[in-house]
Amino acid sequence: MKGRRLLTGTLWLFAIGFRFCGLVSIPDLAAASGTPPPPAAPAVVLALTGVDATGRLQTAAGEQLCLSGLWQPPVLPRPIQEALTRLVAERRWQWKATPIPFRDRYHCLWGDLSAADIDSLAEAVLAQGLAAVHTLAPPARLSRWLALEQAARQAGQGLWADPRHAPRRPEETRPLIGSFQIVQGTVQAVARIRQQLYLNFGPDWRQDFTIRLSARRTLPFTPAHLVGREVRARGWLVFANGPLLSLDNPEFLELLPP
Repeated sequence: MKGRRLLTGTLWLFAIGFRFCGLVSIPDLAAASGTPPPPAAPAVVLALTGVDATGRLQTAAGEQLCLSGLWQPPVLPRPIQEALTRLVAERRWQWKATPIPFRDRYHCLWGDLSAADIDSLAEAVLAQGLAAVHTLAPPARLSRWLALEQAARQAGQGLWADPRHAPRRPEETRPLIGSFQIVQGTVQAVARIRQQLYLNFGPDWRQDFTIRLSARRTLPFTPAHLVGREVRARGWLVFANGPLLSLDNPEFLELLPP
């Protein structure tokens, strides 16, 4: 059994290499090794029957689909759920799958959908303010998605009509540790410690809100010029000498107009 697992693992490694060369497909090798292939996305979703209270899209075939790269409240407000249902109803949806579709532990298949009049359901959802951009958003779409979110926020659409979903001020973040938040405030100081860059938003870095970025990555800004600038960031708040947002991608630090 151990030898079989080792052989199967080796075959998959070779498959990944040959896959990029166009010489072999993952399903072909899966059949040869006896290992089930990754879950395949349906080519066409004939109809979506509704949206549940957590934002999962329901299909007539009983599948659950989730839109990649978006954040929504754990339980959708009823107006948001109803607006999503209206958006997806009475359309034939084409599944825009990632190269290897991802199914989470709740059996939801993640990706994006398109219809004859909607190129991207995820973008349509953002444009109507029915979701926010998550830190797992695809980098190639990030700037467009943030612009769609901001336009919906300025128009007070969807989630943004409720002040509870507005970006938080740094001083409001301590009770929100452990949740996904969008935080907006003015940088008070910048410090580099080893390979980490810290943006401090109060006089006491041991207690006040901080954003942390990796200094190893190419930054699209000059750190020293951030002092006095208003910025917006998002992610999961954790406690580390006060509330902390850690950004893996510096492009998620939005520099707001002076």
